[in-house]
Amino acid sequence: MTDINSRVALLAVVTMSVAAVLVFALLPVITGAAADRFGLEASEVGLVAFYYFGPYALVSATAPFWISRTSWRRVRDIAYVAMLLGLLLAVSTETFEFFALGLVGLAIGAALLYPVCMTATALMTNPSRIFAIRLMAEQLVPAGLLIVFTLTLGSVIDLTTLLVVMAGLILITALLALGMPPGDGEARGQGDETAVVGRVKPAPLVALAINFAGYAALWAFFERIGVDRAYPGEFILLWISVGLVTAGLGPMFAVVLQRWLADPVIGVLCLVLMVICMGLLSLHPEQYIYALALAVLPFCYGVLLVFLLANAAAADVAGKTAAVIPFSLAVGAAVGPLLFGYLWALSAPVILISAAAIAAGALWLLLRERPENSLMDAN
Repeated sequence: MTDINSRVALLAVVTMSVAAVLVFALLPVITGAAADRFGLEASEVGLVAFYYFGPYALVSATAPFWISRTSWRRVRDIAYVAMLLGLLLAVSTETFEFFALGLVGLAIGAALLYPVCMTATALMTNPSRIFAIRLMAEQLVPAGLLIVFTLTLGSVIDLTTLLVVMAGLILITALLALGMPPGDGEARGQGDETAVVGRVKPAPLVALAINFAGYAALWAFFERIGVDRAYPGEFILLWISVGLVTAGLGPMFAVVLQRWLADPVIGVLCLVLMVICMGLLSLHPEQYIYALALAVLPFCYGVLLVFLLANAAAADVAGKTAAVIPFSLAVGAAVGPLLFGYLWALSAPVILISAAAIAAGALWLLLRERPENSLMDAN
């Protein structure tokens, strides 16, 4: 039996997590490529995220009912099959409707993987550090992929090529995830199958969904914002790649900064920087502001998200709320871009609205009274 704190288990959790969030990490490129491929209008671009994260939310909502009594290895196998079948359909179709259906299959698989990753992380020693390692990998791996694309293909990324490369990366993570612990209730020594359901705290999950909706909305449309402002394609892809890199570095800095500053102080400082940066992005169309935003915003959010996830996961004494965090994130990721697209089509100040959502959700989680067993205090 694989020990949940072993290096093999850590590798499995990290690589599964990369597969589970790959679509979100590459969302600006996917939405842009899909918009070009299928001729989507601004108000329709958000549908790409909605068709993915809507089913993602529905499936991840079921996690409390199976996470403690189903073999994680069986879930892993089913998830990878669903993801690869979804990608196969998305690659082979010429219509947006079947592309969306492929996204549904991909979402089902990812939504099965992510609750396992979240719950395993919450059960590991030093979960805050595992959160940080996962968040770094979730961003740096797609960043490397996007940099390779930019260097080899230039400013235009073909949707089919992108999906094929994603399938190859997902296959690699499937092989590296073979060391996943069994994870069922018997293996973990958890006889109470209803413990997860009974201890879920909804308020932190709502705050997290509002916060993530604001960030997901902006992230999904970063490529379209650049196109709308007539920036060069190479410039847009370069700075989206930079954004993924800085997003991956953020969690590492979060752990380092904990040695000198309290978690809420770090989070609020990052939040202030984000709001200022989004204000500049909204009011000034210059290219250097766009570049600055893609360097600063993902970095600050990478720092902030470590504390938000840990606080949400520690909302109950058993940490069972962690199993429902993927549902909360998926709701935000589905609703945020959809609203952003419609409001953008109406010429609303969408970037400032996104900033308000990010701030509202983050402040609730950062400033609430934290439980004594907070994950960020775990050793």
